[in-house]
Amino acid sequence: MARDGNSERTLWLLIFGVLAARIVLLVTSPLGLAADEAHYWDWSRHLDLSYYSKGPGVAWVIWLSTAIFGHAEWAVRVPGAISGAVSMLALARLAQLVAGDRRSGAGAAIAFCCAPVFVIAPMIMTIDGPYVACWSVSAWAAFAMFCRLEARRSAVGPMLALGLALGIGFLFKYTILLLPPGVLVYALLRRKSIGWNARASVGALVGFAAFMLAISPVLIWNHQQGWPTVSHLLGHLGAPGGDMAHAEGEVYNPLWPLMFLGAQIGFTGPMGVLMVWAVVRAARSRPRRSGEMFLVHCAAPILVFYFAIACFIEAEANWAMAGYTTLIALVGVYGPRELDRHRAMVRAWLEDPDRPKRGLLRRKPETVFQFGWHWSIGTGVVVASGYALLPLLDRVPLLDDVIPLHRIAGAGDRAAVLAEQVRTHHDETAEALVMADRYTKASLMAYELFRIMGEDAPVVTSAASRLGDRRSSYDTWSMRWPETDVRNPRWLGTTVHLVGGGEQLWSSAFSFDAFEVLDEEMGLSVGFGYGGLREP
Repeated sequence: MARDGNSERTLWLLIFGVLAARIVLLVTSPLGLAADEAHYWDWSRHLDLSYYSKGPGVAWVIWLSTAIFGHAEWAVRVPGAISGAVSMLALARLAQLVAGDRRSGAGAAIAFCCAPVFVIAPMIMTIDGPYVACWSVSAWAAFAMFCRLEARRSAVGPMLALGLALGIGFLFKYTILLLPPGVLVYALLRRKSIGWNARASVGALVGFAAFMLAISPVLIWNHQQGWPTVSHLLGHLGAPGGDMAHAEGEVYNPLWPLMFLGAQIGFTGPMGVLMVWAVVRAARSRPRRSGEMFLVHCAAPILVFYFAIACFIEAEANWAMAGYTTLIALVGVYGPRELDRHRAMVRAWLEDPDRPKRGLLRRKPETVFQFGWHWSIGTGVVVASGYALLPLLDRVPLLDDVIPLHRIAGAGDRAAVLAEQVRTHHDETAEALVMADRYTKASLMAYELFRIMGEDAPVVTSAASRLGDRRSSYDTWSMRWPETDVRNPRWLGTTVHLVGGGEQLWSSAFSFDAFEVLDEEMGLSVGFGYGGLREP
C-alpha cells in the first residue's frame, strides 16, 4: 500500500492495470457464455423499456458493447470489467473522504480485488457488476453530500449524483433501494450537525427528480404490462402472488440460514474476517467517527434483510453482495494506520536482540489486520489465477465434477448440430422456429446459432411457461416481436426444432403431425406439422 504522495498515481495505475488484465483474460478466454449472460444478450437484441425480471440496464449496456466490438463473448462481458473499475474508483474515493488519507483509497481498491465475489463478478456479464458499481457510486455521493451539508456548503451536485446513481442502479437491480434506508438512518442520527436549509431542499428535489426520471422506463413498461415484475419479485421471495410455483408439501429447511451464511463466507473469504473486524472496531471506537459508522449503516439494511429472508426461504448467495462494498471501504480506511502500526512493531522487534516470538504463525510480530490482509491478497491472487486457468483445471481428474463448466460449455456443440438440422429441413427462403423447454436453453441456442449462422439464424423462443414452468421475458415479447410467440399463426404447419424435454412433454402442450427424436443425448427433436397449443 502506498505510503507517500504517490498514492493518487498508485491508485490510477492499480485501477487501469487490473482493468487491462481483466480485458486480456476476457479476450483470450475460451469460455462460452453462461446461460444468464446469453439471456441478457438476447434481451439486447430486443431492446425495450424494461424486462420481465429486471430493468433494462443490462440489455442496454450489452447492446452498446456489442454494437462497438461485435458479438464475441469478451465483447458481451467487457461492461462487467469496466463496472469493476468504476467500483474500485468509487470505493477508493469514498474511503479517502472518510479517512482524510489518500492512502486509504489504494487500500479500498486493493481490498475490493481481494474478495472472491468481486474477483469473479467483473469477469462475467450479469446485472451484479453494474449494480455493485452504482451502489458504490451512490454511497460515495451520499457521504459527499453529508460532508457538504455539515460544512454548510451547497450539496446540490452530490444530491444530483446520488439520485442518478440510485436510478441507474435501479435499472440493473431493484434491491439498490435497500441502500437509502441506511443513509436515512445515518442522517437521522446526525441531524443536529447537518445544516439543512432551503438550498438543501432544492438539491433534494433535484436528486429525487433525477432518480424518478432514471427509473421511469421500468415504471412505464410495468404499467403497460400489468406489473409482471412485482409477481416475479414475490416469486423469488416465496410470497403469495408470486410467479414461482412451490411444490406441495415443501418442507422448511432449518439449514437455509446456515447455507446462506456459508455462501457469504465463501464469497468474501479472509476479507470477510477483516470486514467483521472493521465493523467491531468502528462500533467500539470512542467517540465513534461518523464517517466510519456511515459505511456500516450503508451495509446493514441489505445484509440484515437478506439474512432474515434466508431464515424462511432458500436465498441465493449473491443477493446481499452489494452490502460488502462499503465494508470493504471501511477496511481501506483502517488499512494504512494498521499496516503502519505493524511496521512499527516489526522495527521495534528487530531492534530487540532477543527477538521473542510475537506472531500468530511466525516469530516476527503479527496483528489480526496484517494477518488477514496478507491472506486476503493471497486469496484474491489464487481466485483470479483459478479463473484464468479454469479451462485447464476442468481437465484434471476429479476436479471436472467440482468445477461447474457444464454451465458454460457444450452449448456450442449442441448449436452446431442444431444449425445443421435447421439447414436440412429448411430451404434458403423458409423461416425456422426453435423452441426450448427452458429460457436458459433458448438463450444459449439463440446466441450460439447467431454466432454460427449470423442473420440467417432461426427464431428462438422459450416454451417453458407452456410446459408448466415459470414465465420469462420471452412471454412478454409477443406484442413487439410476434415471431417469438408460440401462438403465432405463421408457424402453423411448419417444422419446429425442439431443444430439451421429450416427446411426452412436448406433446402434452403442443400438437404435431409427427415427432422425431434426432439426438437424445443433446435433447434435440423435431416436430413436423406444428398445430399450435393443445386445448388446456
